[in-house]
Amino acid sequence: VVFDAKSSYSKVEKNVYNVQGDYKYLLQFDIESHAKKDDDYKMVIVERDKYMDYIKGTDVFFGEFSGIKEVEITTDKATTSFSIEIESRNPSAESYFKINKNIIVDNNRVPNNRPKSLS
Repeated sequence: VVFDAKSSYSKVEKNVYNVQGDYKYLLQFDIESHAKKDDDYKMVIVERDKYMDYIKGTDVFFGEFSGIKEVEITTDKATTSFSIEIESRNPSAESYFKINKNIIVDNNRVPNNRPKSLS
């Protein structure tokens, strides 16, 4: 359970290290969520470089939801880690956000589409 009526915090973060740059990753979340609005919970996948500097983020919003949510990201070439940040934007006694299972699938290296030198 990430958030429920007993939670005293509004943001949770989990870091994933040893991430490859120029890779496609599929993140699968088995989620149960109860909320009043479609955007009461915000999940951000934040890519970071070796200095832990922000590269880019992917936002996903949740309200009332039960099932598998898939998020596919293609990492920047400088990405070495990412964090999964979850924020409760409108907590109430009836709301909750639960992740039953999370799977990260390393799909494949992104092809290098840079033009070749003619020399």
